[in-house]
Amino acid sequence: KCCRMIKRHLELGWDDTYGGIMLALDIDGKKPVAWNRNECKPWWAHVEALVATAAAWKHTGEDWALEWHRKVHDYAFAHYPSPYGEWVQWLDREGNKAESAALPVKDPFHLPRGLIELINLLE
Repeated sequence: KCCRMIKRHLELGWDDTYGGIMLALDIDGKKPVAWNRNECKPWWAHVEALVATAAAWKHTGEDWALEWHRKVHDYAFAHYPSPYGEWVQWLDREGNKAESAALPVKDPFHLPRGLIELINLLE
């Protein structure tokens, strides 16, 4: 059931026009909900989607999980990494760096934790 939910959320949140996962859409994946910068694409949603799709693939072996993993991976690694080893916090809908909608700092543990979890799942 969790794996089906992961797939459904990716289908709803994926931006078919520009790629990437939008922050907040309605249950049908169409209208933005009342959320600050709902069409922006935060890095953390993509890291968590990478972990979720790897876990779904590990548990089900279903092709959709691997296909979504590759799709999210390609978008994330093409848009978020900075030349300094960090990731950009927020992108606008078109995939350009945007001003953060959150605090001007990031917790230093989320990105490494997600990537370490991803490595562990894929090993």
